[in-house]
Amino acid sequence: MRPNKHIMQRLLRRILFLLAGFVVSAEVYAQSAMEVEVGTSSVFTTEPCTGCTCVWYVDGQEDLSGSDRLEILWTELGDHVVSVQFEWENCYSPMTDFAVVVYEQPKEPLVPPPYFTPNGDGDSDTWEIQGIESWPDADIKIYDRFHKLLIRYKGTATGWDGTFRGHQCVSDDYWYLITFDNGRQQISGHLTLKR
Repeated sequence: MRPNKHIMQRLLRRILFLLAGFVVSAEVYAQSAMEVEVGTSSVFTTEPCTGCTCVWYVDGQEDLSGSDRLEILWTELGDHVVSVQFEWENCYSPMTDFAVVVYEQPKEPLVPPPYFTPNGDGDSDTWEIQGIESWPDADIKIYDRFHKLLIRYKGTATGWDGTFRGHQCVSDDYWYLITFDNGRQQISGHLTLKR
């Protein structure tokens, strides 16, 4: 019995599709870096495959199948995998994977100044922590040598002006405690107020 010509042609087309699909899928490329900052987007594209469907996967989950373009807004930190393959008549090309690392922009290190001079000359009149703008939720406390809390403020405030309840504090050493990262980290030390 001879094989049906129509079945043989269809089988040959599927084999050619698999071979062509591999070549096409190898040309998939990302228009942005494989290391991206959280909150940014990446665009993945591939050459169109005539008569077939492009199937995209993000971390194993099908996403926006049917288009030769996939745009992803990265909202979760960590390692991710973007995959693509082509489908034609229930026949799938080999899958191509791309590793994507989503990171958070490092915050500026905190640099508490060792002293300040609140004397009204416009230079170092407030005790302002360099880099605190990266930590708006930081909790800052200033104590005197007797462990009395003089002021408590957030990272969005302008700093300490050297007063307690409207009165000028004397030239002396004071202590600070900075709590940030949801209370998991603390920085403490002392500073000098010079008048």
